[in-house]
This record gives sequence, C-alpha cells and structure tokens, in this order.
Amino acid sequence: MGLKRYVNTYGATETMMTAVSYPEDKNIVKPMHVMPHMEIGIINKNGKFVNRGEKGEIIVRGYSVMHGYWNDEEKTQQVLDKDRWYHTGWGTNNA
Repeated sequence: MGLKRYVNTYGATETMMTAVSYPEDKNIVKPMHVMPHMEIGIINKNGKFVNRGEKGEIIVRGYSVMHGYWNDEEKTQQVLDKDRWYHTGWGTNNA
C-alpha cells in the first residue's frame, strides 16, 4: 500500500473516536497512549479496578463517549454505568 508510517489504534463506535493509540516505535516501554480527555480502566468481574498486569474488562470514559443507544434504554443500561463508564465487554472472557 506504500505506507511509510502507521499507528495502531483502538476505539469503538460508542466512544466516537480512537481511545488508545499504540506508538510506532517498538522501543518505547509504555505500550499504549490514552488519548487526551479519555480515561481507560480495566476491571474484574466484581467491578473493581485490577492491578497492573491483571486481566479484566476494558472500560472507557470521556467527553466523546455516547450518551446512549437511540431508543434503546435497556441496551444503554447494559453498557453505561452510573459513572458514565462505557463497558466494552472486551476481555470479559479472560477476567
């Protein structure tokens, strides 16, 4: 494709934009960069934040996270908690 540079990113339609980018330089110790005005967390099955290196579900919060699904309050309540964290469901099989 003739690309000279690329950036690997993670986001979802519900977050309206990229939430995390991974640096092109593999020598950087920090494996990812959380985008400005976004928060990323990893929680266990009990909803508690995990320690570094532990597995869990990725949750995202920030100004660009949706307010809800159109005309679907039930689905909205399944993925958005009272603190406006969007629960991606990603990683829940590994938690």
